[in-house]
Amino acid sequence: MHLFQHKFIPEFILRFRHYRALRKLWQGFPQYNINAYLNLFSEKGALTGAVNWYRALLQLPQIDYTPVKVPTTFIWGNQDLAIARAGVMKNKDYLAAPYKFIELNAGHWFMEFNQAEICDLILQSLKLK
Repeated sequence: MHLFQHKFIPEFILRFRHYRALRKLWQGFPQYNINAYLNLFSEKGALTGAVNWYRALLQLPQIDYTPVKVPTTFIWGNQDLAIARAGVMKNKDYLAAPYKFIELNAGHWFMEFNQAEICDLILQSLKLK
């Protein structure tokens, strides 16, 4: 994420050798998904827009959060390298409503690889509310 704070460099690295870094990141994805993502990121400004999300993460001011007051279900893949357990476990501290935590044996891209299971969990959660 620190690399993404620089202008132009992340975009150059991500585009280098026909998006080699992204292709490696998406290893195991169906080829049609990879093609769709690459088509999207090839559009003018799209890659910079995605990188800007990471740039903004380290530049946010200190925020005084108010508790979330709606029932919340949080689904997390315990093999996610981007979202650590410590951060996930802190979520409940920001809720003043029923909270359900669901841990899956999955990684960062769990919607791509566990779609049916996650959709079922979401539907079950919605029926309970």
